[in-house]
Amino acid sequence: MKTLPARGLTYTPEFQGLSPNTGSERSWKQSLEWFEGCTRFHGKCNTVAESTPWFPTRLIDLGLGASAHLRLIDTRRIPPLGRYVTLSYCWGSAATLKLTGETSDAFMTRLPESELPRTFRDVIEVARRLGIRYLWIDSLCIVQDSAEDWSAESSVMGRVYRNALCNIAATASADSQGGLFVDRDARMVCPAVIVSQWSDCPPSTYQISKRHVWEDGVSDAVLNTRGWVLQERFSAPRIMHFAADQIYWECFELQACEAFPRGLPSMVRRHGVTLPMKELNITNGGKELRPFWQRPALPMFDGYRVWNEIVEAYTCTRLTKSKDKLVAISALAKEARRALNDDYLAGLWRRHLGWELGWQVSEEDSHSRPSDYRCPSWSWASVDGKIHTTDYGSDAHLFLKVLDARITPSGDDDTGEVAGGFVRLQGPMYAVLVIPNGSTSLPGDRYDVFLSDRSTGREIWREVSAATHLDVDMANTPDTEEKYYCMLQYSSDTDIWCQSGLDEDYYLVTLLLKYDGINKNYSRQGMLQLMSFERGQSGYVDDLSSIRSRREEPMDQDHDRDSDEVNPCTGRQPVARPIQRLRDLELCHHDPNIPREAYDHELGYTITIV
Repeated sequence: MKTLPARGLTYTPEFQGLSPNTGSERSWKQSLEWFEGCTRFHGKCNTVAESTPWFPTRLIDLGLGASAHLRLIDTRRIPPLGRYVTLSYCWGSAATLKLTGETSDAFMTRLPESELPRTFRDVIEVARRLGIRYLWIDSLCIVQDSAEDWSAESSVMGRVYRNALCNIAATASADSQGGLFVDRDARMVCPAVIVSQWSDCPPSTYQISKRHVWEDGVSDAVLNTRGWVLQERFSAPRIMHFAADQIYWECFELQACEAFPRGLPSMVRRHGVTLPMKELNITNGGKELRPFWQRPALPMFDGYRVWNEIVEAYTCTRLTKSKDKLVAISALAKEARRALNDDYLAGLWRRHLGWELGWQVSEEDSHSRPSDYRCPSWSWASVDGKIHTTDYGSDAHLFLKVLDARITPSGDDDTGEVAGGFVRLQGPMYAVLVIPNGSTSLPGDRYDVFLSDRSTGREIWREVSAATHLDVDMANTPDTEEKYYCMLQYSSDTDIWCQSGLDEDYYLVTLLLKYDGINKNYSRQGMLQLMSFERGQSGYVDDLSSIRSRREEPMDQDHDRDSDEVNPCTGRQPVARPIQRLRDLELCHHDPNIPREAYDHELGYTITIV
């Protein structure tokens, strides 16, 4: 967006006095109007906190008056005399004052305000202006060198934010020294009114403003790339965002900013890539997002889809400490568990575990597994990077059966860190070889896949389109190849978008697994999708060596294209049903070389994945 000359532009009266700094009296007056309106009149927002007053273990007591001394209090010994506010911020690399075992006694006597970073001092000013005496900041209210205290406090993080009167967000600050208040050019914030002059029609009045106001100011801001902040935003009843251009307000009944103090216009909301967090913004088309504990009963699958949307948003964020992957979303897991009435298993759910095992990494983003154990390989939380969850339809057919699944928590919080776990499955299996083909074009198209349980080594792609999604990429060298075992997860007759257009076709989704001969179990390595487009292809590659020559041959222009005589949308013959299609692909058979705990001719192989 470029700065426009003021000449010829008229700003609407409510914006003409917009100040050049977000710490001004003008900005403060607007923020206070939102805060008081919400706390007094918003029914949804005022039912978020628990009915019986609840407080974190420690709070910062700001005292009475602007000159009062700060001190840390233990709420178990000194009950607070009122509500508290919280702070969401990026730690960054800047050194800052922290609560430790060594500083605890001193902080209980007096907290040196002059030594606090700028963001902390600014939020103290905001709290005092709101007339709130108590403040919670993680680095000053959790003992930073005590694993025991951190574990206890992190397990109730959702309650900390849910019971706060307001969450103050340093949305534009990269670290604790960035502060809340910023200078700005008010002309870049204010919508401008232009009256057009046309020779052939009456004059028209237009309001010009940024289309992606919320995305630019809040959703894509540096604070909301931090993993912990997702559950902070989800849990808090109301949030005051101090962004790079203006102050934004977010609660369950209003999303507004200084440019649009009465709420975001419908046009701005409609064109947004993501709507405010309070409106289930990730993929659900702007449906209202209320906490799980406020939701009416959801249809069976809908509740799990809501969780999947949260997971996809969460895995786009970053964590300073990789081990916090499950802890930083545990508050949402607790609320989801209560709403779904289901067992939580390291990011997945028991009742639909067979479906949820089908997550895959996004190949638009880098992905890796941590060197230290974090959770079982079958959980999306075992991978760092963006995740896509299973998108199953009403026509999907689940092949595998979950016989058992268990998680061993590291501590008392069964939604937090994990020490171990397994899932025992039963279903059809086959073996494959996966070989990098050097392609970097399309996601899932970087590997060639061969049925390796036959001496001929026939290649799957001649029968179907195979998309391989590895959780961690293989080395991309010509001589690299890996043997995997596949367990069929589910199939679907669905509409698939291919190069020739929309084709109503059939696909199979399988788990890619690697066997550990020492421990006699499997680990998940990725997903393999087999998509059948019924293009008249037949036959397999004769042997594995032929892939080398095929790479050097020119592409047959008609090989990957539907026949001109067939309409890809309406002219196809009916697709075979699941079991028959497996037989056509010769994937439904007994292979004595596949490691397993048991085999049943009808139900398939029994295996354990860790």
